Amino acid sequence: MKELQNEIIDYAIDLFKDYPHLITQDFIKKLTKSTRLLHHSYLKGAIKQAYFLAQKSKINQDLITVVMNIYNKKRLLHEDSFFLLHCFEVALRSTLAIGIYNNLGEQWYLNGNFPKTLNKHKDKGLNTWELFDNFSFGDLIYILDKHINIFENTFKSKKYDKNELLPAYSHIALINKIDQIRKARNYIYHNRPTKIKFKKDLAILLLRMGYNLTKALASKKTLYTHDE
Repeated sequence: MKELQNEIIDYAIDLFKDYPHLITQDFIKKLTKSTRLLHHSYLKGAIKQAYFLAQKSKINQDLITVVMNIYNKKRLLHEDSFFLLHCFEVALRSTLAIGIYNNLGEQWYLNGNFPKTLNKHKDKGLNTWELFDNFSFGDLIYILDKHINIFENTFKSKKYDKNELLPAYSHIALINKIDQIRKARNYIYHNRPTKIKFKKDLAILLLRMGYNLTKALASKKTLYTHDE
């Protein structure tokens, strides 16, 4: 019976068939171990990028080192995307919670335009923050869509960042962009690569909610430095 990890091993051997000197026993051994520990798609992507380097005669280390260096760069990019999406989801959840409470009152949940998720939790004695913690990302989009009149000014009005006018979002454009971010989030939160472009709009939407992403990123780098 063919073992699953051999799919990646065979992929590498076939790809580097014109560079057999790079496919050493040490490479096979370490790559086999890596298949049990790393994400298959990112690993295959790293092998493919290493192949492109081989074509340009730019491999001056053993192949497994080159592949792992590329993989780690992909992992760091993934972590950055995860961080950005975390910042966005938290900001959106808090913005919606405050907007709904302040405009509809303490018993806002008696209004009918909320996701069915609310029915499972509204009688548990939870406060507004806790109720919103139970909403999925899709639920948040539903709430924004149904109560756009409360939040339209946040995302559509004239607003500047460092003397630069920020793009405005109409109701439909806003929902579509945030849903695109949701789809990218689902890939990234499940450790899957995605080709969905979302970072530019995510940064703009955060600025419109008053979130200073530059400071957040600087804090993240400082924290990592201190941890080291």
